[in-house]
Amino acid sequence: MIEARLCEAVHCCKGIARPLPTDENKNADESKYVLTWRATDNYIWSAGDIVRIPPPAGFVFVVVITENIKHKTLCPEISGWIEHWSWIKKTDGPLIGAPINRVDRYYERIGSATASPIIRAVSEIGVK
Repeated sequence: MIEARLCEAVHCCKGIARPLPTDENKNADESKYVLTWRATDNYIWSAGDIVRIPPPAGFVFVVVITENIKHKTLCPEISGWIEHWSWIKKTDGPLIGAPINRVDRYYERIGSATASPIIRAVSEIGVK
């Protein structure tokens, strides 16, 4: 469900300002991509079914993407994967769909769009 909604992302950042190692790379946090948007849906697992519920008020949806570097030879068709997702309190600033304290959370803003998806920013590295 998350993959299908990635096209709704309105902000893309690179680098997470906290330790987030991948494989043996202790500095992998620097190369993570982060997509954020104000999601219109949320889902829970209830009694064996997926149930659609409203998203939490005052939050944006955040997805962390890891580029496939170490396993590229073994799995060249996999450009990257969704490593983590979460709801984070939204900013009160002008960047609609951005999380609070974005400047302190992420190293670099790759791009933003107010009316269209910015998946092309991530597609530069081939993450699908």
